[in-house]
Parts: sequence; C-alpha cells; structure tokens
Amino acid sequence: MTSRSLLILVCTAGTLLACSGFTEGLKQGFNQGFDKSFRESFVESCMAERGPELDEASFRAICTCSADGMLAQYSATELMKLATEEPAEIERRALPVVSKCAAEVMVNQAGAAPAPSEGLGAP
Repeated sequence: MTSRSLLILVCTAGTLLACSGFTEGLKQGFNQGFDKSFRESFVESCMAERGPELDEASFRAICTCSADGMLAQYSATELMKLATEEPAEIERRALPVVSKCAAEVMVNQAGAAPAPSEGLGAP
C-alpha cells in the first residue's frame, strides 16, 4: 500500500470516528445487543430459581419485568460492573426491582381472575 493510500485511509477512518452519527450508531448497536443479551441471561437465571408455588407463565412475567426494570434503572456499564459483585450485592440491588414486579404480576393476576358467575348457582 502506498503512503498516499494509507494517508487517505487514516483520514477517512478519523473522519468516520469523529462523526457523531457514526459513534452514536456504534453506541446504539452496542446497547441494543447488550440489552437483548442481558434480558435473555437474566430471565434464564431467574427462571432457574422458580419454585412450585408459582406457575411458569407468572414466574416468567416476573423475571421479564425484572430484567426490563434492571435495564431501565442501570446503564450497561453499571450492569457489567454489578455482574462482578458478590451475590449478596447483586441481590440487594435487584431485590427492589424484583419485588415490585412480583407485586405487579400478582395484582394483574388477581384482576384477571374470572369473576364468579351470577345466576349460575343452585336454583
């Protein structure tokens, strides 16, 4: 490669990197990829903790809500750092989010329960 070609390549790369649209695109792509990966991993790990007291669909709703809550509350950088913390610290940070989601799912289920039919009882 000639020195002129190399200079053009370096200048072009520098221009692209300096362009805020390019760096925003990279950042957005990273964040979308991270969010998807985090959500899948979080839900999978959360589902592994399911006990017999809740059906799978309800527990999945809690896990998915919790993953979305963590993504809304913490940046990708914070979540990556949190992943290196002790389990007690992770639980401490996640517990408020998970508790809120569990309460929301339970309230929604209670509201979605079929109402007793009137007029179908004993004559």
